Amino acid sequence: MNEKEFCGIKNLFESYVDRFRDQSGSFHSLLELKYQHSLRVAANSRAIAVEECFSEDHQFLAEAIGLLHDIGRFSQFSVFKSFRDADTIDHGAEGQRILESEKFNSLINHKDTATVFSAVHFHNRMHNNIPGNLSRQEYLFLNLIRDADKLDIFEIVLKSIRENGFRELSEMLPHVSNSRELTPGIIQEAMNNKSLAIGRLSTLSDFLIMIATWYYDLNLAASRLIASRRNFLTLIRSELPSSNEIDVFFERIRNTCLID
Repeated sequence: MNEKEFCGIKNLFESYVDRFRDQSGSFHSLLELKYQHSLRVAANSRAIAVEECFSEDHQFLAEAIGLLHDIGRFSQFSVFKSFRDADTIDHGAEGQRILESEKFNSLINHKDTATVFSAVHFHNRMHNNIPGNLSRQEYLFLNLIRDADKLDIFEIVLKSIRENGFRELSEMLPHVSNSRELTPGIIQEAMNNKSLAIGRLSTLSDFLIMIATWYYDLNLAASRLIASRRNFLTLIRSELPSSNEIDVFFERIRNTCLID
């Protein structure tokens, strides 16, 4: 993907999401979060691609995928007033549907179309739900966008906690409270499985434990390096209660992932 193709995609993206603004030209606050998230993930995607010494064309491809990865969130929220896929629609699949219906493929080099579409479609899937027949390039950029997405979620969660105690959390996930208490057994489950399902979360502290487990799923060396530079794991730990069990959990992540 060259710079001209990327600029065309960015313009079409902006034109599409503008439909979800109100008469004053503003997004709903939660859609504004998703819009800003898309811009930052695009920047993260390019940063990872640069760190990995990708070609310039692949840097633009990475940035475009970052920009488009959550395009399905806008129609999802417009219809359902929720970002919870389990109760609404799969926003990755919805994203590919939009890319097709809005003719994004007309702006993408034919050899890159499948890479963009598969990255958007499957970026939110568990590993065992990702098709096994993707090309090497499709897998590479799918892993990259999954990493870039996580890097920004680390950033935005920590920023929101500092600014307002992450009050948006209960709007995004109504079943999760802003309590700093940990649900009994959640640390052991996270240590045993190296992951937590969103449905298992009850509190903000549970949510922080879940995103800490995402370090196990950072796929590219550049992503782990960027996460380490930004000191995310230490900052996440600082927002959790004092506990030897939590300390052991975070030390295991550091030792396994060779970070911080």
